[in-house]
Amino acid sequence: MTTDAAHQSDQLDAEHVRTAAAAAADWLEARRDHLRVPGVQAALSLRGELLLSTASGVADEGTGEPLRTDHLFRVASHSKAFAATLVLRLADAGALSLEDRLGRWVPELAAAGSPAATVPLRALLEHTAGLARDSVEGAGHGDADHWQGERPFPDRAELVAVLSAPGVAVLGVYERFKYSNLGYAALGLVLEAVTGRPWAELVRTELLEPLGLRRTEPTWVPERAAEHASGHALLALGGARRPVRWESLTADARAMDAATGVSSTAEDLVRWATAHCDAPATARRVRQDPDDERPVLPAHLRRLARQGAWATDDPSGGGPAASGDEYGLGWQRLTAGGRRTVGHGGGFFGHATRTAFDPVTGLAVAVCTNAVDGPALPLARGVLRLVELATTGTPDPAAARPGALERFTGRFASQWGVLDVVRLGDRLVALDPAADLPGPSAELRVASDDALLVTAAPGFAAPGELLRYAFDVDGRAAAVRGAGGITHRPVSRP
Repeated sequence: MTTDAAHQSDQLDAEHVRTAAAAAADWLEARRDHLRVPGVQAALSLRGELLLSTASGVADEGTGEPLRTDHLFRVASHSKAFAATLVLRLADAGALSLEDRLGRWVPELAAAGSPAATVPLRALLEHTAGLARDSVEGAGHGDADHWQGERPFPDRAELVAVLSAPGVAVLGVYERFKYSNLGYAALGLVLEAVTGRPWAELVRTELLEPLGLRRTEPTWVPERAAEHASGHALLALGGARRPVRWESLTADARAMDAATGVSSTAEDLVRWATAHCDAPATARRVRQDPDDERPVLPAHLRRLARQGAWATDDPSGGGPAASGDEYGLGWQRLTAGGRRTVGHGGGFFGHATRTAFDPVTGLAVAVCTNAVDGPALPLARGVLRLVELATTGTPDPAAARPGALERFTGRFASQWGVLDVVRLGDRLVALDPAADLPGPSAELRVASDDALLVTAAPGFAAPGELLRYAFDVDGRAAAVRGAGGITHRPVSRP
């Protein structure tokens, strides 16, 4: 396996990343509007310093309430990283072993002769236990319609009944990666059995309070229901989105909390991710007590958790590669923005979220959307791509002069499209704000006080040509004449 640091620098320039953060705010809003996503909340941090926190769109399409950075989201399968962290802490303390069989801690399964009883905890953490994903036919709670609000999530007795069903094991242990919400729900039962404490109390006292994650809840809290952004259903072809109205009975994940119960914000998610990084000072930055430098996990267990143990792509080529390249112990690994990142996604009925972080540099991004088909992962990838553009490439010598690059920046439009000229690091690039992944449609260099030279662009564009600017009396860009002499004029950004 490759190491975290084998392919990337361990330093990122904070000022360059700031330029990416500024560009990301505009790009996220443009993509949200283009894709008709109700709301997007996002955060970007570097070594514990928050460089971007933004929210655009609405929290509820029915009421038009604006989305805020403190709105809560059901971050769903992010819960698995919280559960895995607690299991590893208990293993480090000697309270359990990763090789323990599930039946040791949930004796009802052993008594029932369930095949799940013989599964090692490590296999549950890696999603290699071979267990059914969400339900088992004929097991009492034998459907998974709790995922669409049609029935309550299973309680402990119902979960044990499902895990005790003969059909719960559909593949052999360690046969291949096979995602299982039932497996992580079972880990929640283990955590409670080992500690004698309920899931919510464990997460709050062991993780949330020490890390200062004040906007994160480990389980559904009805008193905080109004703080959540409303969920929205799929965007029907030619139609409008339907808000999802959660009722306490169907919103509470109950015995499935360790798989999907957590609610949080983008800001708290990057803070949580930072606690799992190795970059200097991150452990101190994320803790409330500045004198408490204890990490959330010892370094060797942080690395164990992040190390990709199993490839997650479908070998037939038809599977959801977006789920990640590899899975470790509660974390997914995937390449984004030119670097190997670690993180997790989450999907609840009405919300889709994603977190990705680089443990070497301490770079972390989180994106929360309030639609079940919200493009959280593509948006997170896009933000990391902007960071890549801001921290690579050849600087423009004009960057040494204050304001020399900024005077050319802005959003400009013609009948043929929209052009964003943005500063990323110490250079200018032209971006298409409607593109799926931000990439320079042209790299630019200051040629004179009123012109930019297109130094790199596709052959069908205008490499080697000039973008000519006209400025008004206040020094603001009033027009840009681009390829073929077509004039682009400034447009206001949302």
